[in-house]
Amino acid sequence: MDELHKQVIIKYISVISAALFGGLLIVLLIYKLNGLSGSSASKSYTKSLSLDKLYDEAKGNDPLSEARMTSKINISSEDYSCGFLATYQGVRDRTILCETGCQTTDEDNLEETRLRTSLAEGNKTDELNQETTNSLFCKQFEYPGTGEGIGPLSNTLLDETYVKRKRATSNE
Repeated sequence: MDELHKQVIIKYISVISAALFGGLLIVLLIYKLNGLSGSSASKSYTKSLSLDKLYDEAKGNDPLSEARMTSKINISSEDYSCGFLATYQGVRDRTILCETGCQTTDEDNLEETRLRTSLAEGNKTDELNQETTNSLFCKQFEYPGTGEGIGPLSNTLLDETYVKRKRATSNE
C-alpha cells in the first residue's frame, strides 16, 4: 500500500471511532436522564407524598389492581388524641377504623348521644365528659368501607381517586 491509502484509512478510522464514541456517549446520557440506571425496586423518593399519591404511584388504583396498603395514623394534640388504621385494598375497598380515642361500649354510646343532644341544645362542653368529646372528634373520620362514612369528615383520610369514583357512581 502506498502512503496515500494509509492516510485515508487512518482518517476514516478516526472519524468512525469518533462517531461510535459520540453515539455511545449520547445513549449513556439518555439512559441516565430517563432514570433507567439501577433497578426500579431501588428507586427512592425524595419528595413528600400523601397516602393517596403513594398508592397511585404504586399502581394501587389501576383497574385490575390487587394492591393493599395499610397505614397507622396517630394524632395527639392538647385537645384530642386519636389512632386510626387506614386500609386501601385494590380499587374499591377502603376502610378507616378508629383504634384509639373512640368509645365503643353501649354506655359510651349513650353518653355520646347525650353529648350530641347537649351540643345541639347549645350547652357548654366544659361540663361534659372529655373522653366523649374526644370520641366524637375521632369518630367523624371513620369510614367503615360500606356505604357512607360515619362522620362528616369520613372522606378526609381516603384517597382522592376513590372519593371521586365513589361520588361519580352515587350520582348515576
